[in-house]
Amino acid sequence: MEDRIIIIGAGAAGLAASRLLTRSRHHVTLLEAKEHIGGRILSVDSTAGADSIELGAEFLHGKLPLTTALLSQAKISLVESGGEMFHENNQRRVEWDQLTKQWGELMRDMGRIKNDIPFRVFLDQYVAGGNHSSLYRSARGFAEGFDLADIRKTSTMAIRDEWQHEEDQQFRVKGGYGRLIHYLDKSSSRKYFTLVTDAPVKSVAWRKGEVKVFTSKDQAFFGNKLIVAIPPKPYSKILFKPAISVYRNAALSLGFGHALKIMLEFQRPFWQKTHPHAGFVFGNGDIPVWWTQLPSKTPLLTGWLGGPRSQKIKNRSIDGVTAVAIRSIAQIFNIRENSLRASLREIYFHDWSLDEFSMGSYSYPIVNVQSALKVLTEPVEKTIFFCGEHIYAGHWPGTVEAALNSGKAVAEKIKLRSV
Repeated sequence: MEDRIIIIGAGAAGLAASRLLTRSRHHVTLLEAKEHIGGRILSVDSTAGADSIELGAEFLHGKLPLTTALLSQAKISLVESGGEMFHENNQRRVEWDQLTKQWGELMRDMGRIKNDIPFRVFLDQYVAGGNHSSLYRSARGFAEGFDLADIRKTSTMAIRDEWQHEEDQQFRVKGGYGRLIHYLDKSSSRKYFTLVTDAPVKSVAWRKGEVKVFTSKDQAFFGNKLIVAIPPKPYSKILFKPAISVYRNAALSLGFGHALKIMLEFQRPFWQKTHPHAGFVFGNGDIPVWWTQLPSKTPLLTGWLGGPRSQKIKNRSIDGVTAVAIRSIAQIFNIRENSLRASLREIYFHDWSLDEFSMGSYSYPIVNVQSALKVLTEPVEKTIFFCGEHIYAGHWPGTVEAALNSGKAVAEKIKLRSV
């Protein structure tokens, strides 16, 4: 029987799987809950002259192989992000590399771990001075802010392996990550491809070799294989008949982090007076991490608060978050809040934690994550398959690269089983 595959979720993983499957003449129906595709990639036009406003994924941390290969095929170029890193401490600029020697020792200690432990346990045991030391705070801040990890749960071994492969070069996609999404969509074979947006899935009835997918809009779709390509938390919103509890519980057990990201466009890039070469500035306010658009001098600042602390901001309306952002910037640059508000031209904000189809930003590896991944990388009765950046065990977790690799892997698995 000819494969008719339904994919739930038109993010990078679902689109990557669809592209490969349709090019192999598999019929694919791709269901997306929102009115637009891209998942946690959301590029919008800028009024500030920025190349693109990235409300979701923004950077490539190095020239990651699959992402850069696809961008090359699409004739989309990369722009290396510029500038230096600074920490603002009592209005005194301090070079970021002061902790370099200690950080090297930290990585060596992480390399000596034989049995995996939560990162907090590692820090408590191996960092002199405990949580009062600058190294402890720096390592915790990086795990929480960059990986979005809860250090009580995240894997020391996985964090170590990721940090060892972290590249110094950071890139943006020229014109925005949305261009890659557009390419994945348009390069799927149209003869075998149907895309349905505004189609939130509410239930799946299945048996071996047969699936029936029902949306909240009372639409029904039929196929003989299903790929679930959504973030892990929304698994709980889909009713499977019969239940696939082992798979659902495996997905929900994964680490899935939260981040708050806000982009503020000003009338002019005022920070260039005191920080003309700043790419990233780290402060002590409620939103502690900010970056510019260097090498572009666009008057746009991006604020980032990652990990468990991001959930402590209670008023998550755009006005509430903007107030916190303005206060944090004023503290870092020693500027009056009223002056900042007067020069504010535009605000860009999307809360992925409150987005019902994401319920968070991206995954992080937990201790013994392999047991959950072993479940999710095996299909249910050769009928229901899973992919997404959370179902990935390589060197670049929580990235678009991870999502693309996962989508590619599940497509190749289906192609092999169909031979």
